[in-house]
Amino acid sequence: MSRLADGVEEELLVSAEWLLEDIGPLAGVPSDADPVQLSRTLLGLANALRVALLIAESRGRRLEFARGE
Repeated sequence: MSRLADGVEEELLVSAEWLLEDIGPLAGVPSDADPVQLSRTLLGLANALRVALLIAESRGRRLEFARGE
């Protein structure tokens, strides 16, 4: 399970780097920003954060269990 989480985490890190590169020019959000690109980027960021939180929570529970908490 840990290896699977590590693999998913690696994919998320790659996705996060891609999203940060993608959103870079949008940081100032000019008035002529492409709404489709903004929407796609925001959906990607939200999904990456959701999965990262799930992994972090899962790992936290495993650490608590291992420590007997």
